[in-house]
Amino acid sequence: MSTASDNEKEDSMHVRDLEHWLKAKPFEPFVMRLSNGETVRVNHPDAAVPGTNAVLVIDKRDGRLRGFSHVSLFHVVRIEPANGSARRPSRKRTPNS
Repeated sequence: MSTASDNEKEDSMHVRDLEHWLKAKPFEPFVMRLSNGETVRVNHPDAAVPGTNAVLVIDKRDGRLRGFSHVSLFHVVRIEPANGSARRPSRKRTPNS
């Protein structure tokens, strides 16, 4: 029997989807769009440390730590190229994949 939480898990981002973007050759900066409307940009593959259900994103500019975000993958709605191009499709999981 499927519960609401089971359906929510199907619609949330999976770590393998994030790793797909992080391991792309050549790497392309990307933006994670969150369920609350916020965005988190990943400028370098070493700036994101994925865990099982979350990702730590480090914001480093001019050689200095400017901040970080700890994001639950449950709240990642989609991932898209940072430059706004539609070159690569979002890797959001759908119930049929």
